[in-house]
Amino acid sequence: MISLTQIKPNNIAELKYLPGTCDLFHTNAARTRVAIVGAGLSAAVAAYQLSKQGFDTLLIERDEHVGGRFHSIALGNDETIEAGGMRISDQHILMANYIGIAGLTHNITDFTNDSPHTLLKREGIVVRKGDYQQLAQALGLPLEFGGLDPRAYFNDRMLRVVNELRNQQSHMGAMGAIEQALVDGHEYGYLSLNEFLQKDKRNQREIEWIAWINGVEPYLNTPVGETAVDFFSLYGGEHYYTLKAGLQQLPAKLIEKSGAQLMLGSQVTDVIVRDNGVILHMVGPEGPTQIAVDQIVLTCPPPVLNGIRFDPPLPCDQAKAFDSITYAKSSKTIIKVSHPFWMDDGICGGTTWTDDILQQVVYPSRAYPGKPSAFTATYSWEENARRLQNMSTQQRNARIIATLETLHPGCSQFFREIYHYDWDRILGYGAFAYYHAGDYQHHHPRLSQPFPCQKPRVFFASEASSLHHGWGEGACASAQGAVMQLMSSL
Repeated sequence: MISLTQIKPNNIAELKYLPGTCDLFHTNAARTRVAIVGAGLSAAVAAYQLSKQGFDTLLIERDEHVGGRFHSIALGNDETIEAGGMRISDQHILMANYIGIAGLTHNITDFTNDSPHTLLKREGIVVRKGDYQQLAQALGLPLEFGGLDPRAYFNDRMLRVVNELRNQQSHMGAMGAIEQALVDGHEYGYLSLNEFLQKDKRNQREIEWIAWINGVEPYLNTPVGETAVDFFSLYGGEHYYTLKAGLQQLPAKLIEKSGAQLMLGSQVTDVIVRDNGVILHMVGPEGPTQIAVDQIVLTCPPPVLNGIRFDPPLPCDQAKAFDSITYAKSSKTIIKVSHPFWMDDGICGGTTWTDDILQQVVYPSRAYPGKPSAFTATYSWEENARRLQNMSTQQRNARIIATLETLHPGCSQFFREIYHYDWDRILGYGAFAYYHAGDYQHHHPRLSQPFPCQKPRVFFASEASSLHHGWGEGACASAQGAVMQLMSSL
């Protein structure tokens, strides 16, 4: 174990991405009472780590359940389908670590992330994903770019981006180095994916095809540095998995293991910081109330933090950061079926991509012919999600069913129940952080900046303040960073 004097100030940014590193910040200072606002994965990890170090922890959650953006829908017989986060990459070492801590390793089950048997539909043409070159031919698009097929070409370009960012801080670990390079103002934190491919002498139709066939078309206006990191989370792993009985178990089990007190149905409205602690004003099941604690970890996403009053006010640059980070609209439609019709088409798991309102169709990795099941009929972001949400339920159902029939003729005879999950309506802001040009340099460091700067008592954690936006790995990393900051402040 090393002492705090041996840890350089920038090490937290690096160590938060590694398992077991919170123990390096062990201190003999008196243990205090810490409130953690939220009950998603960031909150669960913070509660576990702080309780492990002997802190008295209290979780305050506005909803009546734990889990945050993990929302598992039970189908019976230990089978679930995910309305929120749905997969884990073998690259996500923190998720694997906390699954082990939660005692859920025996619940791990394979998630088929991609399959050549699923479908591609573009401009009305439908082919198997493994036959994507036939689609390119039919659309009059090049079969190769720079001597590589479009998937190998894009993988090569994204690998170049990641390596260039890593080499800017070669003394640091991979994630910490990439994050620091973007915060320092590297052009890949400003240059959009679209602009990056334009510099590679690609015309707009080619750019849209390359992005679409690699599953990243919604990222065209996103900084290429962020796109590259997310691309390798989405498609760079050799193995993807999930949990039987749902990913929502993970935060629930960690909170249970922490022994933290849990207050559900309570929304924090005011955070009042004083020399001797923090006073929280909240509205709970029995009306307005307040509690006093020594420190607080806020795991709310930036749009939620904007609704909390701070006394004294947050610094202007930090308040601006919370106000500037946007969240992507995202919708999922889950359809329960009497028979997994996709298996009749030779599909067992994986994702179909379309250029229409469905955007993505996700099939379960486990299903049994003739037995009830469920699938994700639409997984859409931004404009497609916005269009779906603006429809009436009847219009929406009809549009989705008609579009699915173009992929799987006759499939609707097996439909039994349809459920829509619009994350910006459920949460009030969206599904995951969606950075724009310059957000890394101008806003990213301030999302996790303790408050006040001198003798801090308020700490921040959410996937928005890590590199892994929209992933459980980001939630874990940001929570570990907040815990390290808190223990360093004592």
